[in-house]
Amino acid sequence: MILEKIDLADFDAIYAEMEQNFVLEERRDKAHARAVLEDPNYTAFHLVKDGIRVGFVTIWQLEKMVFVEHLVVYAAHRNGGHGSVALRLLQQRFGALLLEVEHPDNEMAARRIGFYERNGFHKNKYPYVQPPYRKEGIGVPLILMSYPVPLSNPERVAKELQDRVYRVPRVEMILDTDFGSDCDDAMALAYLVDAERRGAVCLKAVTHSNGCAEGPDAIRVFFEDLGEPVPPIGRAARELRAYDHYCKQIVERFDKSEKKHSYEDAVKVLRRALCESRRAVICAVGAMTNIAALLESEGDEISPLDGVSLLRERCERLVLMAGIFDPDVERTEWNIHLDIPAAQTVAERSPVPVVWLPSETGAGIMTGGPILQKYGDGNPLALAFTLFPGVIQRGGRSSWDPATVLYGFEGCGAFLAESPCGTVTVNEQGKTVFSQNGAGNHRILTLKGRDVEEAIAARIDQCAARLYAYRKEKI
Repeated sequence: MILEKIDLADFDAIYAEMEQNFVLEERRDKAHARAVLEDPNYTAFHLVKDGIRVGFVTIWQLEKMVFVEHLVVYAAHRNGGHGSVALRLLQQRFGALLLEVEHPDNEMAARRIGFYERNGFHKNKYPYVQPPYRKEGIGVPLILMSYPVPLSNPERVAKELQDRVYRVPRVEMILDTDFGSDCDDAMALAYLVDAERRGAVCLKAVTHSNGCAEGPDAIRVFFEDLGEPVPPIGRAARELRAYDHYCKQIVERFDKSEKKHSYEDAVKVLRRALCESRRAVICAVGAMTNIAALLESEGDEISPLDGVSLLRERCERLVLMAGIFDPDVERTEWNIHLDIPAAQTVAERSPVPVVWLPSETGAGIMTGGPILQKYGDGNPLALAFTLFPGVIQRGGRSSWDPATVLYGFEGCGAFLAESPCGTVTVNEQGKTVFSQNGAGNHRILTLKGRDVEEAIAARIDQCAARLYAYRKEKI
């Protein structure tokens, strides 16, 4: 067998075979696939045996190895050992190889893994999710297999695939959270860490909007317990009432650091994170105190721009977990209640689009049950859920904050819907009112039907489970 380079003249026939052998989620659209042939790091080969084309293989040159993206033996030539011969050719020519396979959830997937193992490949215990080929797609959990040895740094390789092969741009994110006041803040943070591992997000900073003194340390410990680098963390910009259901206990049980840590004011952290971003998305899932203080900030040593100008230049949008827009509900939503003047400032002064995920949208998305069942209180996330009142009895907690974060970098997808543009006002009692008008820069998020609540919850729980499964392997 020999490898014969494929040129554009053969493209239509090769793409027709791709359509027959790979589902939509496993291949590019035709225009994109044609364009990729021009990439210097990409090569497609015919598999030629005795002058007959028996299949094809497509590869990407990575920094230290070659990624085998598609390997196909045509139906008329299967069961003749051509797949194994093709792999040996690639091994001899390129050395270290990488490929993706489905989890062994069915007989065919298990047989495929066995085939690659017989040809010298190793499964890697890393929670890999294949990035989507299309902007509107979702990631697919797969296994990375490598030849001739397991990967020493699977996370780095996964990010290289994301950047070089799938080219899904990472969303720059800043999270402003009242971590400690509710356990869904911990789940939102877990969802972001998993997204960063998958290469979907670049987390620029986390700021704390809660008067709980242990909050910044608990956020730091959350990252350290997972073996993740700690992003810049900012303490609350102004005096706030302390609400703590789990921060102190997280620090007491899981903090392995022997030194005392100090944290910058949230406004400084936010301003620096924005200056270091191209166009960041800020997700605020607590009191809007820090965001209001940012809007009111003056130019400083970090940037000569005031807060409004800095947001206009470096922030794509604000995504807020806040408000109740059901006219039949009179109570004030919790995050608004915590600092009504701050909410008014953000609603009135934001120079960038503001998307609101209201209480009624996230209330029915119940998460946390699987992580409790598997880990009890054995990690910071599970401990947060264990300690929050009523969670064990209910088997989970409403997930307003994770749903907000999900929208922040994934958009509406199959789950959420944006209202037309309009304006949100916050009155002196904290009541939020949305008025639709073409001149406004606010939108409200609703569910695409109540039947999506379980699907959103399953997505969030799956990410949390994947996060701690990998941490268990690392330990």
